[in-house]
Amino acid sequence: MLFWFCGALFVTFLALQAANFLYTYFPTYLLYSFVHFLGGTSVGFFSLWLGQLLGTRVTILHCICLVLLIGGAWEVWEFMLGLISFPADTIDSVSDLMLDAAGTLLVYYMVQSVYART
Repeated sequence: MLFWFCGALFVTFLALQAANFLYTYFPTYLLYSFVHFLGGTSVGFFSLWLGQLLGTRVTILHCICLVLLIGGAWEVWEFMLGLISFPADTIDSVSDLMLDAAGTLLVYYMVQSVYART
């Protein structure tokens, strides 16, 4: 089931990028997308580290909720600064949150696969 979820996430991201390319909703830079993905990985590592520090088991739901909370707060911050406007930049915000979630999913399953082997 996770395979299909990740595949749907990737296909949705590709559709958003195609819409951007065809209709020029917002300027996309490769580095911009990469940085959002890295932000998701760092939040994933942070949530797993925090769970280890507190001695609690961290689930994928915990990681996704934390990354969406931080990513959503960042999008609100960009809106308050006037860097984005709604509804024109909605695709940009959704794409950013999807990249954050994809980074967190990657980290979570990499760490879980390492722990499963030990």
